[in-house]
Amino acid sequence: MVYCRIATLPQGDYMQYTKERDIQLTIESESQPTKQSSVFYNPAMQRNRDISVSCLSSASQDSNEYWEVGDPLAGTGIRGLRYLTEVASVSTAHLNDSNPRAVENIRMNCRYNAISQQQAHVSQQDANATMHQHRNEWNYVDIDPFGSPRPYLDAAATVLRKSSAIGVTATDLAVVCGAYPQTCRRRYAATPLKTQFCHEIGLRIYLASAFMSCAHRDKCLIPRLCWYEQHYIRLFGTVQQSAKQTNKHLSCIGYLSYCNRCLYRRLEKTTVATCPHCDSALQHAGPLWIGSFADPAFGNHVLADLEEREYTDAATLIRSVVEEASITQPYYNIHQLAKYAKTNAVKRDQLCEFIQSLGYQCAPTHFSPIGIRTNCHIDQLYDAMQTL
Repeated sequence: MVYCRIATLPQGDYMQYTKERDIQLTIESESQPTKQSSVFYNPAMQRNRDISVSCLSSASQDSNEYWEVGDPLAGTGIRGLRYLTEVASVSTAHLNDSNPRAVENIRMNCRYNAISQQQAHVSQQDANATMHQHRNEWNYVDIDPFGSPRPYLDAAATVLRKSSAIGVTATDLAVVCGAYPQTCRRRYAATPLKTQFCHEIGLRIYLASAFMSCAHRDKCLIPRLCWYEQHYIRLFGTVQQSAKQTNKHLSCIGYLSYCNRCLYRRLEKTTVATCPHCDSALQHAGPLWIGSFADPAFGNHVLADLEEREYTDAATLIRSVVEEASITQPYYNIHQLAKYAKTNAVKRDQLCEFIQSLGYQCAPTHFSPIGIRTNCHIDQLYDAMQTL
């Protein structure tokens, strides 16, 4: 990334020039973005935006109309500008921010990239206010706040058309991963659980919350590609106006039952008090999403699009998500399995191949470099560890 000073701001900060893919940006110089940042831009989230471009391209490619997209928390406007320039079916982007300096920055970035006012509609409003103002008008909305997306999910469900899509980024991972259970219950109406696979639990809590926001309006959110990376969780799904489909997918809201004595875990509609493996008392998390968090067919479309664009790092991540997408059982940590099986840890690929040879599904998980996802029973997992 190359920076050059453009202008001095009244506060003594500097404007800098940088580039993300084909978009030229002017941004305020900061060593570390924070919630108090005047204009928020995080270059570490480029891969997130790369994947989002391919997700939106895949979701809209069969549409017979041009799509209107909205970024109500736009910051520098980078997401909306990339959608306009990289997704063929996107004709209009609504770029909004409540901060007047951000809005000025968005307009400057539009001019730098020769994007007209007809393509980019720039506004300065509260995010929820601008979404309610465009009720049922957008084909796609992208919720990318600093922290929790919860305050914006209800309005996001309101703004979407009958057939549409939604992208959500969340960075308050400590809340949904068990560090602050009271906050999680207050914010997401769900109980978290601090475990070795807490980031998957967090992703499923976010999904359930987003699904219910849409369900309140008879809109059915179907997850197409969701993932975890470093400090954030990202959800991408399609949305359909259908009370019937919404009722059908309510079966995907349930609970996690977990035994911290033998590592048994299961996603189910209702909670069970006792572990069927060792008779210990079970712990529970939820309500959360108990279905798949990725659609393999959609994921393969996104993967092909990423490879065509030569977004190599992003393709590597999504390839891993697609490989594990058909297994809903929460993943296992190999080192933790070895400890409970009273044996040494084994290589992940070796363990996966052995479990597959027994006739079960097994794949590495993108959540952890020492994690596997399998539908193999816990007894057989211990036997596999000891055999190898």
